[in-house]
Amino acid sequence: MSWQERADQAQRVLIDAFWDGRPGLFRATPWRRLPALQWHYWWQAHALDASVDALARAGATADVERVQVHITGILRRNGGRIANDYYDDMSWMALALLRADEVADVDTAALVAELWSEIRGGWDPRHGGIVWRRHDTYTNTAANAPAAILAARLHRRHGRADDLDWARRIASWQQATLVDPAGIVWDGIHPETDPAPSRQLYTYNQGTVVGAEVELFRLTGERAHLNRARRTAAAAIDHFSDPGTGLFPPEGAGDGGLFKGILARYLGELARSDPEPHAPVATRVRAALSANGETVAAAEAEPVGAEWTRPRQGERSLSTHLSAVLILEALAASEASREGGGDDADGAPGTEG
Repeated sequence: MSWQERADQAQRVLIDAFWDGRPGLFRATPWRRLPALQWHYWWQAHALDASVDALARAGATADVERVQVHITGILRRNGGRIANDYYDDMSWMALALLRADEVADVDTAALVAELWSEIRGGWDPRHGGIVWRRHDTYTNTAANAPAAILAARLHRRHGRADDLDWARRIASWQQATLVDPAGIVWDGIHPETDPAPSRQLYTYNQGTVVGAEVELFRLTGERAHLNRARRTAAAAIDHFSDPGTGLFPPEGAGDGGLFKGILARYLGELARSDPEPHAPVATRVRAALSANGETVAAAEAEPVGAEWTRPRQGERSLSTHLSAVLILEALAASEASREGGGDDADGAPGTEG
């Protein structure tokens, strides 16, 4: 099977096992109704983004309709508003809504603008960086790197200089504050109490920093951004890949279930954007994605669990299966890019003043 066929299969499982058309939401666990009090806003954002992946690759009318129903369901479940108290959550939602507008032609401009205004309001003017949530001082990668990706994509969409300024400002703060000289990305910092970063390591933080630097490279053509993306990608593979199998680690079936899928998404963006596809890091990234993708695809018509060494077993949730969808879609996008002769589905890097 091609990667595109494997991605199709994982997307069918996502719909069959997790989609509930009545509330217009994805269930948190396969084949079970979403409990009224169980609300995973940011999981829904990634599920929406995954649906847009399917539409971008092999769009059908049903996919467009589901995207529209899903956005309505998210708004209804969130009390009729799009914002929440977590700046990382809002960045994920804005990224998904922006792509829904671009790919599915669903008018989400007002929702994205509202979220982007909220996110900018989370910037700490004293210490720099976007705080994790309202009324908090913890400033972390999860709130900043996705916001830099969003700012860059908004600049690409609308051409506003201010959005590019924000992308650069956020990414520069991230690099200066939470990226080790070797490229590994720390979780966050408590600037009011400790100048040193909190040194927890998570796969998705590595991925979002790669993604932010890739977006800035695409916009500006500046090699410093490409080099930063390569450095963190290599560090992530070194740190997180099992030396025997090459597989990314299990991180639970809760929020952590999504983490390595996010890493895979943005490693895929780097693989498709690197102007030197046979450079050592690009080669390592493709090998890592392929090794993990082959294992995930072995689940076939079953939801994928948290541990990719046995993908059809263990605890399975929307977050764990979404990780499988994200890596297979990343591989499918790379496959399509190679077949089409392009470096990147979103266009080659350009230059800006």
